[in-house]
Amino acid sequence: MVRTLGELDKCIKNGFIRRIEPSKNAAQKMIEKAAELLKEADKSSRAGAPNGTLLIAYDVMLFAGKALLALDGFREKNHYCVAIYVKEEYADKGKIGRETAKRFDEYRVLRQMVAYDADFMVSTVDAKQSIKDASNMLEEVRKQI
Repeated sequence: MVRTLGELDKCIKNGFIRRIEPSKNAAQKMIEKAAELLKEADKSSRAGAPNGTLLIAYDVMLFAGKALLALDGFREKNHYCVAIYVKEEYADKGKIGRETAKRFDEYRVLRQMVAYDADFMVSTVDAKQSIKDASNMLEEVRKQI
């Protein structure tokens, strides 16, 4: 029986995720950066900047995801592949919540819309939710490190 490549396999095959030396130290630094960004997302929200809030909250999630890769000995070159890695290596294996991985990928798409679609604007409600979701992902990832 021939095994078809999964999305993570494709990311690795295409060089979007590459093997490096596993580093708990690098993972912890990324978690620290994510924690600082979470504070900035909150400041952005309180300043009434929902688009900026969502962009920063997404970066919190991205750094949390990259921390998992660093911990496991990988480096990314593609946001989509970070989301796939988090889903396949952590959520699908019960290490973090499936909803957390799903929300991370949804914010990846929203971040693209904020950055590239002139007609798309983030609501205040969605911006505040992005902070909650980013905080949740950060806490779940911290438990893995």
